[in-house]
Amino acid sequence: MAVKNFPASVLEPSQKCRMVYLSETPPRNDYQLFSSLPDVMPCKDAAKALGICEKKIREMARTGELQGIKIGSAWRFPKTSLINYVNGGGNGAA
Repeated sequence: MAVKNFPASVLEPSQKCRMVYLSETPPRNDYQLFSSLPDVMPCKDAAKALGICEKKIREMARTGELQGIKIGSAWRFPKTSLINYVNGGGNGAA
């Protein structure tokens, strides 16, 4: 992969930049991505963290696609199950 340096007028001497191609997958640190979330969260927060609607989160929990805990009529989701789901871990089991 080619590294392109920008003129000194644009960057500090110690900084270097490189071209990033759309085909590259950026490194992910999902633990850092979810670091601000509580260890266990309600459906609304889990849906917001994954960027999907609450109805889909509940459906995924019912089918076992995402690990959740049902307390009464309310679902709760461990942060670890969201991380495992994002990493392609299937049902989010830790």
